Amino acid sequence: MKTLRFIGITIMMVLVAGCFTACSSDDDEEEEKGGGGSSSGALIKQIIGVTDSEDNCTFEYDTMGRVIKANSKTYSYGEKAIFVNGRQDYVLSNGRIVKEDNYETFAYDNNGYLKEQRGDVNFTFTWKDGNLIKYGDENNYFTVTYSNQKWPKGWMHYWKYTEMNEHLEPAGAWGKMPKNLPAEISQYDNEGLWRIFSFEYTVEKGRITQLIETVTDYSGNYTKSYVYNYIYY
Repeated sequence: MKTLRFIGITIMMVLVAGCFTACSSDDDEEEEKGGGGSSSGALIKQIIGVTDSEDNCTFEYDTMGRVIKANSKTYSYGEKAIFVNGRQDYVLSNGRIVKEDNYETFAYDNNGYLKEQRGDVNFTFTWKDGNLIKYGDENNYFTVTYSNQKWPKGWMHYWKYTEMNEHLEPAGAWGKMPKNLPAEISQYDNEGLWRIFSFEYTVEKGRITQLIETVTDYSGNYTKSYVYNYIYY
């Protein structure tokens, strides 16, 4: 059984990006709009590393732009399954994850957005105008507000205290991603608001090159900075 992710100290956000496509100024403009990329043979830009003050994570991809290695963790893909370190961890239906470790289950609405997670946690996901605005249960839940910055194609976001694997999101394994980048995530329990995560982004030609996360709770606040390194080919 997996540990409840909203119990204990903060798990810092891990964000990675891949599959950004652009070469000409037209393609860069496309990325800035959040559409991300071109199918006309433009060069592919992928993130190969995320660095912060504590760690460095590197990534490798297959020819379809899917992550096949994240540090020592490996991924391989079948029609109805995803294998992590050679072991089947995920079951797919219509290209989306519907089961993890034969325990956690996931359901999607008719528009392709994640709506339910059942298992160690029983979360519901509420969407409005293409953005996830609330998720959790009646006792522990999160609300999300958004920046005006469009979500770049391939940008991967780890939703706090859920079972979603950020390495698999760009390929649509967890359904559609939000339209915009989150500006703030607020966490609530039975006693009300108790933690806020705020995000500032450095965006260059539609690509996020730096993220600064600030966490505020009863003990005060602290920040963490992430730098993203890309490869061009």
